[in-house]
Amino acid sequence: MKALVWEGPFEMGIKAVEKPRPEKGEVLIRTKSVGVCGSDLEIFRGDFAQAVPPLILGHEACGIIEQVTEGVENVKAGDRVVVDPGIFCGRCEFCRKGTYWQCDHRGILGMQGYDGAYAEYFIVSHLSCFRIPQEMKWDEAALIDILADPLHAMDMIPLQIGETVAIFGPGPGGLSFVQLAKIGGASLVILIGTREKRLALGRKLGADITINVTEENVIDRIKQITEGRGVDVGIEASGSTQALADTLKVTRKHGRVMVFGIYSENASLDMQDMHRRELTITGSSGCPWSMPRAIDLIATGKVQVKPMITHRVNLEELESMFNDGIIEQRKGGYIKGVLLL
Repeated sequence: MKALVWEGPFEMGIKAVEKPRPEKGEVLIRTKSVGVCGSDLEIFRGDFAQAVPPLILGHEACGIIEQVTEGVENVKAGDRVVVDPGIFCGRCEFCRKGTYWQCDHRGILGMQGYDGAYAEYFIVSHLSCFRIPQEMKWDEAALIDILADPLHAMDMIPLQIGETVAIFGPGPGGLSFVQLAKIGGASLVILIGTREKRLALGRKLGADITINVTEENVIDRIKQITEGRGVDVGIEASGSTQALADTLKVTRKHGRVMVFGIYSENASLDMQDMHRRELTITGSSGCPWSMPRAIDLIATGKVQVKPMITHRVNLEELESMFNDGIIEQRKGGYIKGVLLL
């Protein structure tokens, strides 16, 4: 079969590889759509230490089940599915406690230990599969994962009706947070970023105020908006260490901070300020059982994902997007790419 294979930093190309063979409890899926994630760019550059080449990337994966094996009961051949990319052992302390997404032996489809879906076929455990509605378009389905992850993060905060929220990073994750915050009853949602096109989309999707940090001092502006109090909830979804430091500064005393971004370097933070103002800081990783809710939110139109998609590509075009810097440099107004096969 044909696959886009990462072979080391800045080395990615299309190759003929053997079609994967599912083992007991696994299913073979014919790839239909895959979201292009910012973490794929981190891997491409060699900034994600857990990724070891050669590796087929692609974890925001959807497709049609072509083959099932012994022990598969919840899905069947012909089902249209999206997959939870987290892979777990089922035996360690955290799996047995029910917090399987913190598995001691966790793998991630297309990122950590397992080939992904930038290929004509891929395999996963049947436990990772969630059926999607027949009427849902494949490009929309590819963004289920990027909604399911923020849903899990929102569960961990959690947001109270009438609270104020600042979201750093108007990428697909941040734009998902904007919509979830409004659905959750936030009285004020502030979206912060550096690209006006993304901020404008954020306003269309529900952000009450946007701040372009290339034009305004974000800390001063949010202090002004909140009359010096700060926001109740700060969400860092950009992966910028400077944005993380600013998120802490604009969050009120006893406020909650969600660390959602993926970082390629350690942050320098004011620990004394965090201590003094008694901030609650929470990380979020994965989408444990939030896939079904994400599917419903997209299917019912309560969350809009299509406006985020700027590039729909095949394997050859996706190769060029990585190698020509379209994703890294956000060329052509790039926000979110979707591989369609």
